[in-house]
Amino acid sequence: MDVREQLQRDVERFQELTRLGDHRIGMILVSGGMFVKRMRAGGRFFPETIDAANKNLVREIVARDLDQNEFHCFKHEQAEFPEASSDQIGEAAE
Repeated sequence: MDVREQLQRDVERFQELTRLGDHRIGMILVSGGMFVKRMRAGGRFFPETIDAANKNLVREIVARDLDQNEFHCFKHEQAEFPEASSDQIGEAAE
């Protein structure tokens, strides 16, 4: 499953839990009310749009105290930004 498909599933799950409409979710995630409709129709998005949507979705999930285990965006962020050990940080500075 690619990042776009994961985002679509996460958005749909977020919508189920919050009962917000497509337009409102689009405005929250990317300041674009047509985002969800276009995503469902298979529309294309710039990578920056997908990144912004994921980032804002994570923020909203945390703010609304939803179960993070139900969303792929948390797994995506952890996989993309693994924590560096102190040894790796020291090596990078040298």
